[in-house]
Formats: sequence, C-alpha cells, structure tokens
Amino acid sequence: MSLFLQRPTSSAVRAVSADSCALRHDRLARFQRLLQESSQSGENTDRHTLRLWLISAASKLEGVQPSRTWGRLEPLLRTGDHSSDTNHAFGIYLLQLVCDVEPTKVGRLLAHHPRIIRHFFRDHPQHISVWFQSSYVGSISEFRNGAKALAQYALLHRAEMWDLLVWQGKHPQAPVAVAAKPYYFSELNIHQSVLNILKNHPQFFTSHQMADTVKSGDIMALDPNHFCEELYSLLADEAEDLLDVIRTTMSQQPFQLICQRLLHHLNDNKLLDFLSGILGQSYSQHQLQQLLSANSFGPVSSPGGTAAWVTNQLDQCLQLIIFGCIRWKDLGSLSTHAALAFRFQQLHSSWQGSGKLQDIYNAAQLICNAEAAAVHWALLKFNARDSISTMYQDMLHSLWAVQCTIQHWSSHSDEQQIVFLADAGIHAAMLSSGQHSILRPSKKRKSHKHKRRKSHKKSRKSREMLPSSGEESLSDNDLGIMTPDAGDRMPQAAGNWLIHMGRPESSQVQTSAQGLPAVLLHQVLSGWTEYCFTLL
Repeated sequence: MSLFLQRPTSSAVRAVSADSCALRHDRLARFQRLLQESSQSGENTDRHTLRLWLISAASKLEGVQPSRTWGRLEPLLRTGDHSSDTNHAFGIYLLQLVCDVEPTKVGRLLAHHPRIIRHFFRDHPQHISVWFQSSYVGSISEFRNGAKALAQYALLHRAEMWDLLVWQGKHPQAPVAVAAKPYYFSELNIHQSVLNILKNHPQFFTSHQMADTVKSGDIMALDPNHFCEELYSLLADEAEDLLDVIRTTMSQQPFQLICQRLLHHLNDNKLLDFLSGILGQSYSQHQLQQLLSANSFGPVSSPGGTAAWVTNQLDQCLQLIIFGCIRWKDLGSLSTHAALAFRFQQLHSSWQGSGKLQDIYNAAQLICNAEAAAVHWALLKFNARDSISTMYQDMLHSLWAVQCTIQHWSSHSDEQQIVFLADAGIHAAMLSSGQHSILRPSKKRKSHKHKRRKSHKKSRKSREMLPSSGEESLSDNDLGIMTPDAGDRMPQAAGNWLIHMGRPESSQVQTSAQGLPAVLLHQVLSGWTEYCFTLL
C-alpha cells in the first residue's frame, strides 16, 4: 500500500535521479500502449466500440461552457473546404439539429431568402399541391400555408396574376365572386396555377404574403434534406444571418444533445479536436481541487451509502482529468482512458476472453512494485513542474495499474480478508497525513477511558476475523486499530459499512468487496492530486 497511499520522505524523493524518472515514464507509456492495443483488439471491444463509449462518456459531462462548445463547432463549419465529404456531412447534420430544435428561427431566415423557396417548388413540383392546398373553409385568413399566401396575393394583384390561375370548374371565377365567397378557391387547379406563377410571375415568392407563411418553419417538413443542403450552400457565402442562428441555437442546447446528434459524424481527428480539453484545464483543475478538498467521506444518508458516494466522486474526478486536464495527441489514447475510467469491467472481461489479461496483470505488478514508490512520487513532482498534461497522463497510467492490481488481488483472495486488510492499510496511511479515512464519517470525540475500553473490545473482535490456519497474526498497530496510546487524532478503526465486527453475513461482505475498488482508487487519486497541487 506504500506506493498507492503513503508519501515517502522529501529526502527520499529528492534522491531519485532524472534517469529513474525517465525510466518509469517509459514504463508507464509501454503499459498504456499495452492497455490500448488489448482494448482495441479484445474479444468484444474494438476501435469502434471504444469510440462509441467515448461519446457516451462525453455526453454525461456537466459544466461544459456554451462558448467553448461553439468555439469547437464553428471551425468545422468554416474550414474553407466545403468540398470535403466529412465537412459537408457534418454541416448537414448540424443544420438538421438546428432545424429540429428551432424551426421558427430557421423559417424566419428562409423568409429572407425567397430564392430558396422558389427554386424548391421549381425543382420539386410534387410538393406544390401539399403546400398550397387547403380546406378553403371560412375566410381567407383561415386558409393554411401557401393557400393563404396565394389567395391574398392573387386578389391584391389581380391585374397581373388572375389570368395565370387555372380553374377546374365550368368557367373561371371572377375576383369579385371569389372575394365574396372564398371557398371558390377550392376549384383552382393548384398545381398548374403555381407552375404558371413560377414561370411568369416569380415576384409572388418575394412577397410578404409568402414570407409570412414560411416564417413558421413548417415548409421544411416537406423535404428536410433539401432545405439543409440549401442552407449549407449559404455557409459557403459566409452568410452571417445563418451563422447567428446556428451560434445562438447551439449555445442554448444541452451538451448531451450535441454529443448524441453530432459527434458520431466527425472523423477521428476532428472528434479528438472537439473533445480534448473540452472542459478547460483551468476550470478542471479548480473543480478537481474543490472536489478533493471537500468532505473526505460521503453523507451516511446518501443513496447507496458511502460506497455509492465515493464512486460518484471518483467518476467526477476522472471526468475532469480526462476531458479537461489533458491535451490528447490521438483519439485512441483518449478513448482507451475513457473506457478504463467508465467501462473497466467490460474491458476486463474482453481482456480475459482474448487471453491478454495475465500480460496486463504482470505489467501492472511491475509498475506497482513497492520499490518504485519514491520514483513514482518523484515523477509526479517532476511532471508537475514540467508539463501538467503529462503529469495527469502518467497519473492515470499509474491509476490503471493500481486498478488492475486491485482486480487481480480481489480475484485471488478471500473477500472478507481483502476488505478488512485494505481498510486497515488505508487507516495506516491516513495517520501520517492526519486525514480522515473516506470509508466513513468521523464521530464525536469521546473520553480517553471510553475509547480505550472500546478499542480493546474492537481489537479482540478484529483478531477473531483473521485467518488462524497457520498464518502469522497481525498486531493492532499493523491493522491500524486504535490502541490506548494512539492519541486523539487517530481515526476510528473499521468503518461501519465496509467492515462489520464479528462475522458478517456473506451478502454484506460481497457488497463491501464490490465497493472496495472505487474506495481505494478514490483514496489513491486524492493523495496523488493533492500532492501535485502543493507543487503547482
């Protein structure tokens, strides 16, 4: 536990050479490559799977600034290379999202571009009847969509327009008769009439009557892809009015929606550019420091108990590090680290199925060798003063080695003993820093006499839990159990949720063992980051 939880002395860290730090950095990099290759070629995982998991993890982020989101999206629309298939496809999907969530804004924009509307009906005449047809019941103001615009404009400009209308009845209707009885418009041959207007009187499509019916955005439902293509063509002309609509709309959308609707359509390089550091390094470090400086344990009343609280805290810390503190150089590394952080058990099963699990365990054990403790902390110190991004990357590489070691340890040991000794190890580590353990809240101070009596009682029960078949017994101090001369600052031993004094039920031990990895990883990450914060 010394490498994971306990800092060596300052003199031991200073004694580590630069060559030793470089050697450990190289070993961590090789371990990361092993994890990445194993994950991308596992039994049930590949590059595509990791990419999907990455987007899913990104969609759960909170605190992404709208200005930062737009700052990543805008270059994808203003690359100057509109012939690129990737740019074109992404632009269309983005415009579809804008049209779906803000049809009125897009409709108002289309009303200022009548050429698009006129060309739409000219090139797609099959839509004429749908848009310009109406029930023609009631007054003209009650007509729907294009029928209303056509009726109002035809009566107002009857001198130029009336002869272009084609009637299906026994005889054409006079403007006066139609004005008195608007339902006569139902006798129009809508399709032929609009074709005549397109050819001989295109001014109709620039009228305010037509613009008013377009502003609702309903016209886009006739052919969404066509209108998105037309809008995309405006981007090539640097249409500021369209860019304003897109900017305003995207700044108001939840980041989750943007991830789910758009990120799947980016190639690897552009997905990396979008997600790398999306939370911002300064913001992420500040939030990480706030998380780690808060209470070192969860409220007893939190759903699922302390283990659930710790798991949530760990996930938040990893989100900040992966999506905020590191500038990634390739998508494979980013997607692998996101999978390790949020899909570890699925990766573990994939490694096991592909026969690569033991190689990963062996590499993790080399990194977690207790003899490397001073070098580990010295490398953190070196990176903190040289490159913050590298510091966090090496920290994550070490953390995955810890997680693999815990997984290996858990799968080859008795669960009750694992939980008990792990808690004892954490308590022992906390003594040197004066911190409270994250395993449970600190309790009210009690008298020395009461604590001595209680600690002796716990000591006897703790020894009963240890294996007795030829194994060497551990002392109270080895287990981190409070003794009469331990002093007031020593935390209570054996947390209620993790260790049940006496012989616990099997279900209780199982629940505790399941929560153990998150508890240990949170404690490890807290110690490492707090140490680095003192150096920055």
